[in-house]
Amino acid sequence: MRRYLTLASALFVLCACGDDDGSTEPSVLRIAGNWRGTWRQSTVTMTLQQVGISVTGSLNDSREVFDLTGEVDEFGVFRFAATTTTPDGCNTFNSVGPDHVLISDMATTMDGVIARRSRTDCEGGRTLVEQGSIEAEKTSS
Repeated sequence: MRRYLTLASALFVLCACGDDDGSTEPSVLRIAGNWRGTWRQSTVTMTLQQVGISVTGSLNDSREVFDLTGEVDEFGVFRFAATTTTPDGCNTFNSVGPDHVLISDMATTMDGVIARRSRTDCEGGRTLVEQGSIEAEKTSS
């Protein structure tokens, strides 16, 4: 009887062990879609595509359209840079601050601070920096 009990205990231990290390993939916040909001009293629209945490798309600030790349983490922090080159110079938008742009309300609202840098020359030249809060809502997926 003792032999069967030992064998059953060993079998139980082997079955209880698996190759799962207990870790789980963090959930990815889905922000792909069309967004519309305000920045420095101007209308801003974003069209975003997403694969995993990587985000690409465009940002339009009513003056220019910027190519956007960034990442969103499982906490809803969206870090991005958006650039465009024009005959007049180089311009960029960036999320700034410790929280960059925060996505909330089931991925339907966006709040944060972004900065627009306009250069008269892509290699240097004078730089104008405009910074302000962005508030936007998702208009479609």
